[in-house]
Amino acid sequence: MDNLEDKRQKRSLVKKRVVINGNIEAGAIDISEDGMYIYSPEAFQKDALIDISLFLKDEGQPLRGKVKVQYVHGDVGFGVMFISLLPEERKKLKDFLQEIKETPYVSEKIFTKKVLIIDDSETSRRMYKSILMAEGFFVMEASSGMEGIKRLREDVPDLIVLDLIMEDMDGYKFLQLVRVNPEWENIPVLVLTGRMTPAEMDRAAALGISDYLVKATTSPKKLAEKVKDVLQNLSR
Repeated sequence: MDNLEDKRQKRSLVKKRVVINGNIEAGAIDISEDGMYIYSPEAFQKDALIDISLFLKDEGQPLRGKVKVQYVHGDVGFGVMFISLLPEERKKLKDFLQEIKETPYVSEKIFTKKVLIIDDSETSRRMYKSILMAEGFFVMEASSGMEGIKRLREDVPDLIVLDLIMEDMDGYKFLQLVRVNPEWENIPVLVLTGRMTPAEMDRAAALGISDYLVKATTSPKKLAEKVKDVLQNLSR
């Protein structure tokens, strides 16, 4: 029991970018000399071996190595153990941990805002969820307007990213229901859709959207920047 407690105490709370297997964006929220916790919607099996690039600092080369998945929390994240770090990489990790021990990260800054993504494309949801989580947001998902209403009843987000064209209940009907509910009427909504004609733009604007983006010209990074802009403007 003492050994387990010692390991927990050695873990350092952070928010760092991780790239998995060269192309999957994710993030780390705690790191020790033994391993770390990675938050990512990408599914990995227990005992899987994966390559990681861990960006400990904004500048410079990332720490690179191989890790083994120790446990999995559904589509939220998973814990890993470092299994192959070169001596120079191990030193880089130790120096980083010593540095943040002396100037600890303020944990309240992690996951301070909640974002609900409503989109009938699982690929789109996973792609945008990954970058938003890497930017420190807590992300919820819904595959239709109907499911989006259910999510709102469970937990009210700080912002909604909404597709307009969906089966079951489209984005317009969802917006109508949100704007007549006193508990939800002031939630900022950022429309992210496959197309946006002037008529569709007017219709969405009349239902109180904060802004809109078109999928074909919106990278995950651009969406994350827009989400931050909208939330920052609200706090002014």
